[in-house]
Amino acid sequence: GESGGSVQAGVGIFFQQEADGNVYVKTIVSGGSAERDGTVQVGDVILAVDDREVVGEPLPVLRSLILGQQGSSVKITFQRREGGEVLQFDAKLIRGTAEYFQAQTASRSMEDEIDQLRLQLRQALAHCSQDRDELDRLRKLLQQERDGS
Repeated sequence: GESGGSVQAGVGIFFQQEADGNVYVKTIVSGGSAERDGTVQVGDVILAVDDREVVGEPLPVLRSLILGQQGSSVKITFQRREGGEVLQFDAKLIRGTAEYFQAQTASRSMEDEIDQLRLQLRQALAHCSQDRDELDRLRKLLQQERDGS
């Protein structure tokens, strides 16, 4: 890809298709979108991608639906068995590599740091002007005392 905008990325999930045609979450990539989101678990069954049913679809079809432009989002519908219950839920995930999210987090913390420093600087400047006022006041007092004696 020449331009950074056309980078294709997934959501940090490896899938496995079982004999029954269901596609399960096999692995969640460390630092990827799904792990950062925290909703998806290994063993969840994928039902739909952006409201398009994918049950029984071959893996390449699934992959082509999930892959997309880095930074864009995709809604994946999952099913999870918990005890005797079957839960269905949506996970809205941002497409991107682990590196992409690291870079984003880094630039965000840099902005935070800059804000902190700005605040500290502002406080320091405020103190300086207070000190100056204090000095002026003391000077005047001394002047008065000198004049009075």
